[in-house]
Amino acid sequence: MFSGLRKADVLSVSLASIQNGEISVRTSKRGQQIRVPIHPVLQRAIKARPKSNAVQIAVNSLGMPWTESGFNASFRTFKAGLEREGLTRPGLTLHGREIPMTCPQKAAAIRKCLAF
Repeated sequence: MFSGLRKADVLSVSLASIQNGEISVRTSKRGQQIRVPIHPVLQRAIKARPKSNAVQIAVNSLGMPWTESGFNASFRTFKAGLEREGLTRPGLTLHGREIPMTCPQKAAAIRKCLAF
């Protein structure tokens, strides 16, 4: 997700939380207000976000905010597809602790992620 944030925090980030190339968010685990620089891949994903009236940056293909269970189900399907295509091996997590990939594999996985 290119932010280092926990899934619950990413799903709660609003468009108004983005300023000057950073995301400002109160973490769900410790309740601390933090600012995270926006990675270029995340910036492209935000720009490619489906049209939506939702305030959250994370919306599904219908433009509705992701629920945690809906996101989990879609991520499992997405991850399984990456594994089938040889773009990653089992172990990919939302927190980025995936099994190492080669540069071409990472590039292909990033392209898939932007389409996710």
